[in-house]
Amino acid sequence: MGDTEVVPTAEPYPEGDGRSRARKVLDVVMVEGTLFVLLLIFFVWVLVTLPDRIGAAIDFSVQNLIETIPIFVVASLLAGWVDAWVDKDIVTRFFHERNLFRSLVVISVLGIMTPGPIYSIFPIVWVLRKKGIGSHYLIAYLTGQTLMGPMRVPLELYYLGVPFFIFRVFSSILMGVFAGLCTYPIRRHLDRSLDEVTAEFER
Repeated sequence: MGDTEVVPTAEPYPEGDGRSRARKVLDVVMVEGTLFVLLLIFFVWVLVTLPDRIGAAIDFSVQNLIETIPIFVVASLLAGWVDAWVDKDIVTRFFHERNLFRSLVVISVLGIMTPGPIYSIFPIVWVLRKKGIGSHYLIAYLTGQTLMGPMRVPLELYYLGVPFFIFRVFSSILMGVFAGLCTYPIRRHLDRSLDEVTAEFER
């Protein structure tokens, strides 16, 4: 926890490494294809066993898709803003291993302050990794965002009261810090894995 730690970045694949690229593309196709087949099996099962419910299932899926698309658009725009305007050197200096606990508290609070459901946050997390933020900070950020969000604050204050809300904020920050500290010993392994994924996205 002394000097600044240089965050490794993934090396791009060599031009001749077509086999690795093809394998990764095949992996993506297999995953997405498997999910599509499982979804198709589910709809066939509903159609056979509960034919009167298939219309409601399709309506729910379409409505959920319509509600999800704008969230992804906003998250992608926010991620683009972070990518364009947040300087990598500033991020690296701020999230210094010498200030590990303080930085984990800050990133957990930022997670709590980030609006939106968890699946809309991944573009932002991807950009933060590109800026050099370690995996232990990213896990703390995701933990804070998952446990709490600004959209719930008015309802929590109204229905549950201020003392309950304050304790929730405090406990969410502690959980984010704890998750980051648990990840710290294996951060280099996770960083390499994340950088490989990032390199695939950038190609």
